Amino acid sequence: GSGRGPAAGLEQLARAGEGPLADEIGIAVAELSCGASLSSALQSLRDRVPGSELATLIASIERSRRFGSPLADQLRRQASALRRDSRRTVEERAARAAPKIQLVVALVLVPSVLLMIAAGLIANAGSLLSGF
Repeated sequence: GSGRGPAAGLEQLARAGEGPLADEIGIAVAELSCGASLSSALQSLRDRVPGSELATLIASIERSRRFGSPLADQLRRQASALRRDSRRTVEERAARAAPKIQLVVALVLVPSVLLMIAAGLIANAGSLLSGF
């Protein structure tokens, strides 16, 4: 919650979270409880878990501790940037999917329409040829 230190926040994340990242945060909390410094535990976490998002989060925590700035504002900015990046990724995937969908539609619809036209011509071939 608000006003808690980074170590308490990490402990809460480790308890409330699920999956591999929560497990890694739990390891960092265990390092803290064994006497490691917060900087050391965060560096160890950064080394174990790849990804720029976590590295940015850890840098925000360290910057907040070093300069005494509120972490909440930094976290809001980071969350906003992550949402924007996620939205951009979804839009890029959708843009790449559109031509694939168009190809499938073309490959399915065009032959079926041609078959219907051919079937109509064959069915009416007798009446078309009787005029000659």
